[in-house]
Amino acid sequence: MNFDNFFSLGIGVNPVLQDQIRDVLNFKFIKHSNKWDVKKSFVVLMYSLKLKHKNFLIYNTSILNILLCIILKIRLKKVIFHLHDPIPHSGILNPIIFLINYSLVFLSDDVCVFSEKLKLQVQKIYFKKKCHIVTHGSLRFNFINKFLNEKRVVVGFFGRNMPYKNYQKFVDFVKSNPNIFFVTVGQGYPKINLKNHKLFSGVIEKDLYFSLMASVDYVFFSHSQISYSGILNDVEALNKSLLVDEKNYTILNYKKKYDFNKVSLIKQRHDLNNVLNGWDQYKHEVLQIINI
Repeated sequence: MNFDNFFSLGIGVNPVLQDQIRDVLNFKFIKHSNKWDVKKSFVVLMYSLKLKHKNFLIYNTSILNILLCIILKIRLKKVIFHLHDPIPHSGILNPIIFLINYSLVFLSDDVCVFSEKLKLQVQKIYFKKKCHIVTHGSLRFNFINKFLNEKRVVVGFFGRNMPYKNYQKFVDFVKSNPNIFFVTVGQGYPKINLKNHKLFSGVIEKDLYFSLMASVDYVFFSHSQISYSGILNDVEALNKSLLVDEKNYTILNYKKKYDFNKVSLIKQRHDLNNVLNGWDQYKHEVLQIINI
């Protein structure tokens, strides 16, 4: 099995997902555009009209990817859509995102998800029987050791700011623990004017993002809903300790989770020697789906 007859197309693909696909595929088998990049999006659409590959992976939710899928289906191509969150977590946009997801699932030959729970949601909510569980890739990055050389305990909050993540709980925790150092890493967060906090704002470059997560002692997780878009997988791959809200304590199936209202925080060992590299298992499983 190989990827010579396989290609990934996507419009409005965020940089994190593009990095993931680059770990799965060679650059010559990928054509993606960033959000609002009209020129590159047009290029991707043109590629969908002429590529001779038989199998295509659509790895993100985007309204223009519906058009991509329609073009590919008219051309009798096999489309595999990777659905990260069958139940959207984007607040007021949830109904729109659900309809986009539903259209992409309907147009796809196969759907991939990262867990048994997500597979059951797809089969129940989207009425899609051909849904496959695949393994979330592990990490491949260059460690940067110059941002967090703190002697204090360091707690981090990661990912794009969304209402369901309850960021204010993290802010309150920062204010009530002046002897601990905190970092927020991601897009859409307000600045906290406290000496024990640093904000890394925006869409963070992969090496910096993973280096920061590898360097913190704990990752703060105050989410009211669990998203499967990557943060928890990164936490597990880096073997980080997770601080959770009391009501999420039994929801997360993760051995290194602690109630941030009760635990005494201590410095943790940072060991990158056991971090696996890349998305080889994911690649193998997708290839099996292609050849079913």
